[in-house]
Amino acid sequence: MIYRGTIVGLFGKKGSGLAMLGIEDDLKGRVLIPCDGNPTCRMLNVVFPGTLRDGTFYNDAIVGERIYYELDEVGVLLAFAPLDRAPLEKISEYEKQSSQSKKGTHTRGGFLPPDHPLYSSGPIVSGRVVLKRSKTVH
Repeated sequence: MIYRGTIVGLFGKKGSGLAMLGIEDDLKGRVLIPCDGNPTCRMLNVVFPGTLRDGTFYNDAIVGERIYYELDEVGVLLAFAPLDRAPLEKISEYEKQSSQSKKGTHTRGGFLPPDHPLYSSGPIVSGRVVLKRSKTVH
């Protein structure tokens, strides 16, 4: 699927190989997208020059940039493009899927349409008691 949003920053530890791209998505709000750290840093520097300086990545050159981005089937960043340089087929695919999408409820798995069996209009509740022990002392 294709998404659209504003970059908040790239977060990760130098040398770990893993990173999280923070995005303020137009439909989902703030999200952290897992990505391969080094190739993503290099690609961000190609698309938004000045992010890599003296071998160090700086978020100041990417914060606020608007992008279309694509995720693979498990939610890892696959590709991205600035709004003004995105391929027309990706833009039309985003417009098509956003016009078809139904507003649903947010769950840990994403957004569910109202006709889904797990749809809930209430808040996500975690930390339920699974096992109860009796309070009797032997």
